[in-house]
Amino acid sequence: MFSAYVDHIVYEFADKYNPRTDCLNILECNGVPAGSIAVARVDDNTAQLRFFMLEPEMRKRGYGNRLINLALDFCREKGYKKVFLLTITAQVVARHIYETHGFYKVWSRDKSEWGDGVIEERWDLEL
Repeated sequence: MFSAYVDHIVYEFADKYNPRTDCLNILECNGVPAGSIAVARVDDNTAQLRFFMLEPEMRKRGYGNRLINLALDFCREKGYKKVFLLTITAQVVARHIYETHGFYKVWSRDKSEWGDGVIEERWDLEL
């Protein structure tokens, strides 16, 4: 069920991608993708952060913060007033990064269809 959800959002992002309102940043290490973050327009004032991922060997080096900063700078440049993201409680380090950048949790809900004990959260940031 979760893999179908991911497939759907990746294809939807690619299908609707507009370089004036959306972006995708890919971190490379020795020519190999090692992380990513995307910004997807929701409406004129709101964007969603998506696909924030880092390979394990790239963690604890500041790359996660750099990717978040790139995405938030893009959002400010494009005039978005609000940014949100969806995550799960198991993403402890990522959640800490979001909080450090000013995001705050607005809701959580059970997503046990993705696995036992999976809780999805929405985090918002006013720009």
